[in-house]
Amino acid sequence: MSRIPQILLSLGLVVLAACPDESTPPFEGLVSRTDQLTVFYTNDLHSHFRGTGPTLLFTPEEGDDDPVRGHYARLAAALTERRKERERAGISTLVLDAGDFYSGSVFATIGPDEGNPHVPEFEFFHMLNYDAITLGNHEFDAGLEGLSVMLEKAASERVLVPLLSNVKDTQNSDAPREFVVRFMGGDAPIIRRSMIKLLKSEHTDLRVGIIGAMGPDALNGSLLRRDGLAFHGYIDEKHDATEMKHLVSYLEQEVKSLKGKTDFIIVMFHGAGTSQRQGSLEEVTAIAESIPDIDLIVSGHTHDAFDEPKIIQNTHVVQAGEYGMFLGAIDFVLQDGKVLSVENELISIDDTVESDPRVLAYMEKWLLYLKATLAEDFDRPVVEMKEALLHRSHELSFSLAEGLFEGASHVAQQNGMTEPQAYVMLDGYVREGFPVAATYSYADVSRIFDSGLDRNLREGSAVVIVCAGAGLFPALWAGGVRIHQPGSEYSDWNIRLGGRQDAWTTPLGGIAVAINQPLAETFQSQLPEMLRFTDCETGRPIQDDRSDNLDAYQIEELKSGRVLKEQDLYIRSIQ
Repeated sequence: MSRIPQILLSLGLVVLAACPDESTPPFEGLVSRTDQLTVFYTNDLHSHFRGTGPTLLFTPEEGDDDPVRGHYARLAAALTERRKERERAGISTLVLDAGDFYSGSVFATIGPDEGNPHVPEFEFFHMLNYDAITLGNHEFDAGLEGLSVMLEKAASERVLVPLLSNVKDTQNSDAPREFVVRFMGGDAPIIRRSMIKLLKSEHTDLRVGIIGAMGPDALNGSLLRRDGLAFHGYIDEKHDATEMKHLVSYLEQEVKSLKGKTDFIIVMFHGAGTSQRQGSLEEVTAIAESIPDIDLIVSGHTHDAFDEPKIIQNTHVVQAGEYGMFLGAIDFVLQDGKVLSVENELISIDDTVESDPRVLAYMEKWLLYLKATLAEDFDRPVVEMKEALLHRSHELSFSLAEGLFEGASHVAQQNGMTEPQAYVMLDGYVREGFPVAATYSYADVSRIFDSGLDRNLREGSAVVIVCAGAGLFPALWAGGVRIHQPGSEYSDWNIRLGGRQDAWTTPLGGIAVAINQPLAETFQSQLPEMLRFTDCETGRPIQDDRSDNLDAYQIEELKSGRVLKEQDLYIRSIQ
């Protein structure tokens, strides 16, 4: 059940700021203007069109207790209903997205593919009349070329929405220069730094300035995929994810250019802090403390869900979690351009929300294309979970690392290649867990373990397979990674990849780690993987016999049935 905050309904359009006394001439009392504005916001959607959880249990009806959270048809219904309510009440609205709208499910294979006209992410934004979006680091997961294809298709299909970013002109190489000329040049550029939105309604007469930017942490994380495309506020050559002064200086200039022309300023910001932990706000704090004229920061990147806005100096900061599981709505009452009152709501997108039939129809079109092009039946059941295994749990993360190491070793043996001594896995690739006991499909597994795209825009993890001596591992841990080496486990948060086409290298702990590129590319071409749990004592899959001990599960190659090793789980490579 949606609602309009009572404070918006109780305030009239005009209020007297000062009542005239007997000495005040008629009609010369001070009159102030009250404006009402609702900003709806999303962030870190990651192409999760069908939500999170067991897809096979989703139903479009509300109230039948299906466990799927999110789903773009529900998100669309919630947004459309609430936006119409505000507008019927004479309240102006904006809809914004703070980046990382792309990459994270099988749907992400559609947009960068030149063989079809579809670009689902932009089609969704256009259908829902988003007012502006910004870029996140994952918009480059298909490379600069993949993003270029998506923008070209969006322009051709006329489904573009205003895209605001701190991309800057560069002479570094032909590809970035061509990108800048094509998408930022001319009289109607596709990518702009900022925009002014004029909002007029019964209770609003506002000029809203909107800026889009990505922070150093996200820019550092997208470095290899951007092909040299440069951004204001970050110096690629320094690889410094902590330096904020350049970005703050850039945003100060952007805000200054809008200040005299607008009544309210919003920054859509994809960034966080140097720790890359949920709740980290170092970058946002640096911006808000340095630039008091920013009224609202719609943030993304950390996947946080703020029930109440963070208030830093004069700036309100909001974020709506991840994967479309929430729709954010922040309601402002402004008096003479100053914030009089604020009310924020995070709307849960779950089985309590009925699905929008328009979005379901669009998704059927995209699903038909996927079924025609993917070799795998992505809706077939592949995993039966008797109990939940939560996101980034110890068991799930290390099980994946061990399973991938075993899978890489198996591929090496099959192809006569040098066997790996370790498998290095980004913790960030484990995007979700198994939230409920249920049957999960191929598409679910691909989404839970987000395998991304390889250089040929096929699904496949950015595989890091290490062939080096044992002295490597302390350096790996110092670099902050999760690895598996037989008999050893180290864990931390992240790893930075770098190198050349002919020999990938990873700068960690002051040393360069050589990567087995032929094996990595061979293994990568065989992802995404299938999962299966088997009880070691009975030999039966866990859907037939429950085991409460995760360590009792054995690794099994699904195609041959050959048991490889007693580990938590095995990730089978597709031949």
